[in-house]
Amino acid sequence: MLFAAVVVLVGAAIVFAWHVYSGGPYEQKTIGALAFRTLLTGAFYFGAARLGNTAHTLNQQHTR
Repeated sequence: MLFAAVVVLVGAAIVFAWHVYSGGPYEQKTIGALAFRTLLTGAFYFGAARLGNTAHTLNQQHTR
């Protein structure tokens, strides 16, 4: 589920960048907020994936 959120946020960032590049109106704080949310969600995803892989690996070693 976090992966889907990262994909949506990256997609939104690409579309927003195109909007800004095309001369559309925007606020500077929007760029910071979108970058922060994307990076934080990405960090949560990679942390959860790493924790999940570690728990899975530990569980396999424990059952042997």
